[in-house]
Parts: sequence; C-alpha cells; structure tokens
Amino acid sequence: MIKLDYPYASELNPLLYQMSKDDIEFSNAAKLHVDAMDNPEVRTIKVPGDATLTALNIHQKGIKEVDKFFNWLKESIGVEIKRSWVIMYNKGQSANSHRHIEYKTTFSYGINIPEGSSPLMISGDEVKAVVGQVVAFSGELYHSVSASEIDGRCVLVGHG
Repeated sequence: MIKLDYPYASELNPLLYQMSKDDIEFSNAAKLHVDAMDNPEVRTIKVPGDATLTALNIHQKGIKEVDKFFNWLKESIGVEIKRSWVIMYNKGQSANSHRHIEYKTTFSYGINIPEGSSPLMISGDEVKAVVGQVVAFSGELYHSVSASEIDGRCVLVGHG
C-alpha cells in the first residue's frame, strides 16, 4: 500500500465535491452495470450499499485541475488510470466488499472527509480516509466502506 499527499488538494477538492453534489441533485442514478460507466447519458450509478458513483470516467473529461491530478498520480506511482469516478457516501450508505482483479492498481483519494467518516477497509485492515491523501493498493485486494454515520464522505477512486 502506498500513501501520498496531493500538493494541490485545495484547488481540486472543492471542484470535485461540487461536481459530485450536482450530479446527484440533477440526475437519476442507474443501476450498477459495466456498460453504464461508458454511457454518456448516465451521470450517476448506485452501488451495492447504496453509495452513489458520480463524475464517471472523470480522468477523460479534459478538466485542467483533474488532468493535473492524474498526471501527478502517474508520475508518482507509475500507473495509467483506465477507470475513475467520484463516490459520495451519505448517512447509512456503504460500499460492499469487492475487488478489481482486472486492474493492477486501485486508488482512493480523499475529497471531503467529515469527522466520523467510515474508514476504508482493505483486506481487513482499517485505513483512515484523509483529505488530500491518495491510498493506492493492489486491485486484487478486497476493500469496502462500512455504513456511514454522517453525510458527505466523498472520495475520488480509480483503477489502472
């Protein structure tokens, strides 16, 4: 597991958080399905545990601050991201245990982590979510987030 602090979090995080909130407010979430991620008409997807995926494949949107992050990530850990999204957890929402065996690396980046936010669980180990921090790990590892007790836990995730 690798942990890195992104030096430009103050530029990126407000943009991603607002984008995620807007996606949730202005769209109806599709059910989780592989093809939904690549459908340009789909803005949000509900995952088992009821958390909401937003900003689907954001690494391909040509947004200056986002591109800067993904270029930094590639230089820092040597991974070309193939899939990405922002995930918002509100009270009672979670992400069931799963893995991404088709990808060498998975990462989670803290956008908004209110006090009392659920940690990321990676193969049974608790990893505290931190604003502005990337946690990268093998896509083969099972990971989950238990039900949130608060609103607004928001992370950028991706795989490559």
